[in-house]
Amino acid sequence: MTIGVVGLTSCLLISFILAWLFEEILEREAFAFDTSWLYWLHGYANPSLDAVMLTIT
Repeated sequence: MTIGVVGLTSCLLISFILAWLFEEILEREAFAFDTSWLYWLHGYANPSLDAVMLTIT
């Protein structure tokens, strides 16, 4: 019983988060967040990590 309630709650929470994210993307408000995230991530770029990511992708 408890596992079913936790599972249902988790599924609903994930659904609400995804719905919010999709709405933000449709409204194009998420791009400022994306840009700041990419600049932060690019600060850690180096040739070794580039090679790893190229291998993964």
